[in-house]
Amino acid sequence: MSNTTGMNTKNTGVNLLWEENVEELTDVQHSSQDFSSDGTVLESDFTTFGSVFRWPQPGGKGSPVNVTYSYSDLFDGEIQGDLSNTEIKSAIEEAFDLWADYVPLNFVEIRDVGDKTPKNLDAADIRIGHEFLGGRGGTLGRASLTTASGELATTVNFDNADEWALTASGFKFNFLEVAVHEIGHALGLNHESGKPAIMNPSVQNRYSGLGTAFLLPDDINGIQSIYGQGKGSLDPLGGQPAPTPAPTPTPAP
Repeated sequence: MSNTTGMNTKNTGVNLLWEENVEELTDVQHSSQDFSSDGTVLESDFTTFGSVFRWPQPGGKGSPVNVTYSYSDLFDGEIQGDLSNTEIKSAIEEAFDLWADYVPLNFVEIRDVGDKTPKNLDAADIRIGHEFLGGRGGTLGRASLTTASGELATTVNFDNADEWALTASGFKFNFLEVAVHEIGHALGLNHESGKPAIMNPSVQNRYSGLGTAFLLPDDINGIQSIYGQGKGSLDPLGGQPAPTPAPTPTPAP
């Protein structure tokens, strides 16, 4: 199954389009959530992706779950705007920590070793980076969830053509709010359009810098409907984020 959601940019906010494409795959299911620029809202209440797109919780709701994350190319200088790598990393950590305040998810940063596949199970559960998502004023972010052979893997990518800041202004978009929203998708939440929520299909620029992120009651109800109530944790790797090394050229034969 493939789900695609778009978020479009306007001066007054960022609207998310929802459209669904269903595709038959053998043992692979895929869902993606985007931020894009111009559209209508088709979702009517908070929804989840169901049991397929949730992190396994053998002990049942309310029991601890460890979820690993890593950074692919987020620190290679391709994110536009005036954010330092330290600010970018701090925003991602604040987003994870916020969700962990309400559910027993323990987020653990590990070194990046590529995409998680059945042949690369040491890779992170959630891999964070950037990609070109339609150019300026188009898609801002995308969370993609894939399960193959019983293994769930997700990626969160930020558009490398849009301008980013910690406080939105003009055509600079709020990196922290998009991070919270996209990580919500990576945890199994769909869009909410019937009630105020960070998971709304429209970004309201509710945050004003590091330390200002929050969830609204519908976000909390949604995530707790998946994992139950509890308190998680954040365990990032120490040190400053290093730029992603350039790939080593392959010698000519």
